[in-house]
Order: sequence, then structure tokens, then C-alpha cells
Amino acid sequence: METYRPINISIIGEVKTPGAYTLENEENKLVNAIQTAGGITKNTNLKRITLIRKFSDQGKIILKKTELNLLDLMYEGSQSQNPTLFDGDVIKMYKASEPDPKVFSSAGNLRNQKISITIIGEVKRPGKLTLSPQTPLIEGVLQAGSIKP
Repeated sequence: METYRPINISIIGEVKTPGAYTLENEENKLVNAIQTAGGITKNTNLKRITLIRKFSDQGKIILKKTELNLLDLMYEGSQSQNPTLFDGDVIKMYKASEPDPKVFSSAGNLRNQKISITIIGEVKRPGKLTLSPQTPLIEGVLQAGSIKP
């Protein structure tokens, strides 16, 4: 294979931005799809994710559902929980009955990796900035060109 063909997937449920997405690179994996949808929320159940795949068998459409547990990927390194996605796949993310803040904080690359802020007032370049979630306030001000003299 010389080039990868984009695939269209849907991700629904407990992610920041559910919807239909086109994954255009060779990394068509579950974790990449979650990142593309803005990452998990504080309420996402990482123990229960459903991958729904459509097959055609002699003109009949068959739905195959696979239950996945991303905690096994995070804590055990089980790559079988991060399957390659195919065109038309649907990923369903569920809400946890009791959210665990420790799980959310340890789910590094499943969380939204960037935040948008707006700097206004007496800075050289007021406006919208995209920063990592842990950026200190002073760094945002410095990126806006510091305070006007």
C-alpha cells in the first residue's frame, strides 16, 4: 500500500465533540478517534466502549458490536483494546455511573490536549490563543505579546 485512504467514522456519546469525522492518516485507531473528537469528558466510562461495525453478507447488513475497555490499554498495555478502525465504524462512549477523577487525570492522551482562551485588555496582541490545559496565566499573557507599555 502506497498511501492511506481516509475513512469516515462516527463517535457518539461521552466525548467533548461527538459527531462524524474523517480520519486521514495511517493512525486509524480508537484512541486517535477519541482525540479527534476533542477527548474524553470527566464523566466518560473508559471501562465500557462499544465499537459497531457494519458487514455485508450476501446482501444482508450485519452489525457486529465489540465491547472495549480502555483501562486495560492504559494500565495493562493491551493493544487489543485500541483496534484499527474501518470506514463506517461507529464508536459509542458511555457515561460512567460514578465518575472517577483519578481515572480522568491519568488518561493523559485521551483528554483534550488544547484549550482556547481569549486575552483582552492592555496586551500587544489581544485575541484568541490555543494552549495546553496546564499553561499558567502568565504564559498566556506573554504569548499575547506581554503588557503594553
